[in-house]
Amino acid sequence: MNHAGTASERPTAPSPDSELQQRLDQLELLHALTETVGQARSLDEIFAAALDGLLAILPADRASILLFDPDGVMRFKAWRSLSDEYRRAVEGHSPWQWGEEGAEPIQVDDVDAEASLQPFRDVIAQEGIRAFAFIPLLRAGKVVGKFMLYCDSPYCFGPEELQLARAIARTTSFAVERQRAEEGLRGSEARWRLLAESGAVLASSLELADTLSAIAHLAVPALADLCLIHLCDDAGSLRQVAAAHIDPSQERALEELGGRHLPSDNPRSRLMSVLESGEPALVEELDLEHLEEMLEDGELMDLVHEIQPRSAVAVPLSARGRSVGTLSLIYTLSERRFDRDDLPFVKELGRRAGLAVDNAQLYGQLRDDDRRKDEFLAMLAHELRNPLAAVVNAVELLRLRPEDARVRTMATDMVHRQTHHMARLIDDLLDVSRITRGRIPLRKDAVELVSLVRHAVDGYRPRLERQEQQLSLDLSSHPVWLQGDAARLEQVVGNLLDNATKFTARGGAVAVTVEEAGDDAVIRIADSGAGIGGDFLPHVFDIFAQEDRSLARTQGGLGIGLTLARSLVELHGGRVEATSAGLGKGSTFEVRLQRAPAPQAESEPSVASGQEAHKVMVVEDEPDTARALSEILRLWDCEVLTVPDGPAALAAAGRFGPDVVLLDIGLPGMDGYELARELRALPETSATRIIALTGYGQPADRRRSAAAGIDQHLVKPVEPSVLKEALAKGP
Repeated sequence: MNHAGTASERPTAPSPDSELQQRLDQLELLHALTETVGQARSLDEIFAAALDGLLAILPADRASILLFDPDGVMRFKAWRSLSDEYRRAVEGHSPWQWGEEGAEPIQVDDVDAEASLQPFRDVIAQEGIRAFAFIPLLRAGKVVGKFMLYCDSPYCFGPEELQLARAIARTTSFAVERQRAEEGLRGSEARWRLLAESGAVLASSLELADTLSAIAHLAVPALADLCLIHLCDDAGSLRQVAAAHIDPSQERALEELGGRHLPSDNPRSRLMSVLESGEPALVEELDLEHLEEMLEDGELMDLVHEIQPRSAVAVPLSARGRSVGTLSLIYTLSERRFDRDDLPFVKELGRRAGLAVDNAQLYGQLRDDDRRKDEFLAMLAHELRNPLAAVVNAVELLRLRPEDARVRTMATDMVHRQTHHMARLIDDLLDVSRITRGRIPLRKDAVELVSLVRHAVDGYRPRLERQEQQLSLDLSSHPVWLQGDAARLEQVVGNLLDNATKFTARGGAVAVTVEEAGDDAVIRIADSGAGIGGDFLPHVFDIFAQEDRSLARTQGGLGIGLTLARSLVELHGGRVEATSAGLGKGSTFEVRLQRAPAPQAESEPSVASGQEAHKVMVVEDEPDTARALSEILRLWDCEVLTVPDGPAALAAAGRFGPDVVLLDIGLPGMDGYELARELRALPETSATRIIALTGYGQPADRRRSAAAGIDQHLVKPVEPSVLKEALAKGP
């Protein structure tokens, strides 16, 4: 069983272009579904539209919707492709229960591996279901039902797919709630009409400004003489985004004044109190003299006297347990007054508007994500083509001038440098994926920070020298100890150095400092380079974020190095901050980590000086890879046999008697996992050391290797030193 956040894995990944087109198609379907559900006029229509939309947008084979009945049992209300026998068998018998407040999606990516489903194993198997996803339907943060997605083969929905499912769930919950409110609400004809119209308006568009403006004008004059809607910005301030007045000539003045005066500027603002507390504010009779004391603003007070407010109510715009803004209704010229009987209705309108805001923001975020993904794919293609072009040119030089020692040295250095660059790009991408899913483990131990930073800096000296950049080191004169993963911390320092050298012009300066500050160890990397603009500075650590600084493209990069650095620092319980005086004025990155006591001295283990030669069987179907690997092994005095597939390996194992098998996983026909199990079953190779050399490096791949009897799992490209160390471990 998995909770939301596990990435989706397919046997064959789609191309970037098809994946992007699929994403855009999903967004269009989501928009169309929102309109269809918003226009539905019965629960059956809502359920039908929601289920059809789910199956059109997500890779599920079946779907259903269940809601709690008054007796507390969650029952099927609508379904697609489910038998009567299955529904009767499982209704009201879920092995998982969400808490009363809030919920996250639950996944079962393979029912055969889920022990809690044992009582239902037969009926699930008969139905042909192999995977589930449970998406909660929420009302005011409480679970009122759920979507069920079913797959006929094992499958794990990815974060973006779950995000789409949750958006559909919110739209459906809202529509169901609207429908029930319309059926059960007993009030004036105007309020009936307003709720119906507001529901249609809120559900029919994902363009936030137009929707909120329509709601404000819908409320006037049906509910009030004046309606103001404020939204909370990133800084926590309330900003007016919509206004409607019974006298349209007043609206321009309201909009201008709303842009200049923020409720957050006034410490006694009722709207800020509503936003922060999540509770409505009701003033049945407004006292203008009291308002004058509170406002302390002549221009605003002049407008108040012109409007002549007499009674007001303000409610929060709420979504997913948080307040995203406020809705204010005011009577001015009217003799009517708000009272406590109005609160439930106005709160309901505010809650619906809050859901509309949340859906619109989600839609905007999805559009931004698609735009950034498009930009990233173009950047990735650029970054991979450059080193590939260098490798192609180097190979051509070797082909044309094989006898020229200078050309040979230059070409091999070029290939070595560019393949390492490509490997780092791929590693960075995989690290981002692992961190996003919480799958990156830390191997913590005592780490001496000064030595670690010095070692990381040494790796960048060649680049600094090539670019004639001046390096200054100011490291602590005594050891500074941490508890952490040395490799990951060195990666942090390397990524920050990479950023500094990349955005610093030839002849510039880079300064690295390590010092102690109280209980913290501080790493500071400053440069005299391109600097960071004030608008971009808050986003400098965002994934794929790159400011338009021309030096970046000369040095390359995917815009994920700083994201990785921040994530790794936070995994260590630290923090990293960026500062800059602006474009062209350099930048400084500061890492703070908690210090640890110096470890107790331990005796060094003895190290064997020699290395035993091995009989190695290489199982690899790619001829160039197999040939190159075999030549390297022979240079290490190994006896080598190369075979292209599983059957050939099994046929040769008995007569060759290898003590090490280097095994590719993606073999034709019999894959590496199956071959490893077969080798373990043979008496001649039951104790042979098996090392996987593969491009599959996800945690699930490593688990499969271990289950198949593979001793070590190495991900291509493998450094020769790493392979040599693996061989030295022996059987």
